[in-house]
Amino acid sequence: DFSKNGTAQVDYVVEQGTTGMWSYRKWASGVAECWGLYEKSGCDISAAWGYLFESTSSIRLDFPAGLFTATPVLNMNLQYSTAGVLSLETTDETTKDKTCNIWPTRATANANVYVVIALRAIGKWK
Repeated sequence: DFSKNGTAQVDYVVEQGTTGMWSYRKWASGVAECWGLYEKSGCDISAAWGYLFESTSSIRLDFPAGLFTATPVLNMNLQYSTAGVLSLETTDETTKDKTCNIWPTRATANANVYVVIALRAIGKWK
């Protein structure tokens, strides 16, 4: 960011910490961000969905309490899996309090998959 006179505006962290799986920061500009790794063992990916199989239950995570004042932008990717998970499908919407529902999918059924999902959300706290 630049001010009207062309000088750079400096942003800085006003609060940071960890809560549960999340690390978070609040910036003086009003930006809030959080990130973390979600690990799930025994993920049952056996519900037929067209030519794929999806997990029999979704993953929906709470953001750190009160971090966001509006819905943040959520990015996620599969960090690791023990059984060739192909993708992460989503349903419902992310809100200021929770991630969308996340459904690991794969080409063949497997009732005992270990997955690690990396998540990062960026939004506003003021």
